[in-house]
Amino acid sequence: MKRPDLPLQAKLFRGLADPSRLAVLEALRDGPRCVSEVVAATGLSQPNASAHLACLEDCGLVIRDRRGNLNPLPQHHA
Repeated sequence: MKRPDLPLQAKLFRGLADPSRLAVLEALRDGPRCVSEVVAATGLSQPNASAHLACLEDCGLVIRDRRGNLNPLPQHHA
């Protein structure tokens, strides 16, 4: 029996599988932040933080608002 949700689950776990991405999610826990604030909160370089944020966006764990700030996806969507 095929499970259509398996690719989505695999994407989710890929997003959570890296300690740096978990640190980024922790930095976003209290609300929206721009990339420079994520860099300051995590100690990651700007290019590294941007790469992790792109992965988190692709995995559906982070969304970008109209101003470009990054927001964690509300838990009821996950």
